[in-house]
Amino acid sequence: MTQYTTELSKPEYQELSNKERLELIKSKTEEAVGRIEEGKLKLLESYIADGLWRDKMEDMKAAAKAVLADTNSTAEQKALAQTKMKIVAGFHEAISEAKLANKAPFSVGGHTINMNDPTVQLTFNAAVSVGLISAAEATKVMSLAKYNKVMFPEVAMKDIVAHFNPELIAPADTWQPLATSSGFVNIWLKTKAPESTYIVIQHQDLLPDDSLSDWRHSTAVHGIELVGEYQAAIPTKAGRQYRWRCEYMLDAVVS
Repeated sequence: MTQYTTELSKPEYQELSNKERLELIKSKTEEAVGRIEEGKLKLLESYIADGLWRDKMEDMKAAAKAVLADTNSTAEQKALAQTKMKIVAGFHEAISEAKLANKAPFSVGGHTINMNDPTVQLTFNAAVSVGLISAAEATKVMSLAKYNKVMFPEVAMKDIVAHFNPELIAPADTWQPLATSSGFVNIWLKTKAPESTYIVIQHQDLLPDDSLSDWRHSTAVHGIELVGEYQAAIPTKAGRQYRWRCEYMLDAVVS
């Protein structure tokens, strides 16, 4: 079973209409980690200022340089100093003042910090590991990147119908013959369709050698849902044959 069919099998969906089922599953969200962007960058700037992060970076960088310049420093001390220099450089890049100043929407090139990126997470974790920022501060930063993600964004009414009323789904590539010579197709829908849908009509022509051409698109009749009559013009030609199909098994007369 796919994830959404497992969801639809839960008791809370069973007594609802298909419309209510779709609304319910579309309302389901889960907490996810994404980008810090736009207004949230301003909050990040306040964390940086309150925590004196930039001052701490300068202090750590200066201390590391002193260790590296001291001939009495051990190899272990120098290795740690090198590590701190790299972490400070990476962290400085991650919270660059110039980048944070660009608070335009991401869609138009605004700056973001993607906390779902393992490399970015590693940068912040490394900053915690050397005491540049605290674990509590890193948690606050992560909270800025959290949002409610829609769990089933791709589920459509057809998926709901296929789960609860599979008999209403037309088999793939199933066509019905259509006999008409009036230049119009008339549709009498006797029972309401599961949702607003459409009927596709194709035609094939009689060729000079009495063979038939490939099927080609004639027209499509959209907005079919409520009980009643629908009509659309179709191009006619002597010897032309027609066929129609819908993604749903409609209780309809098509002529």
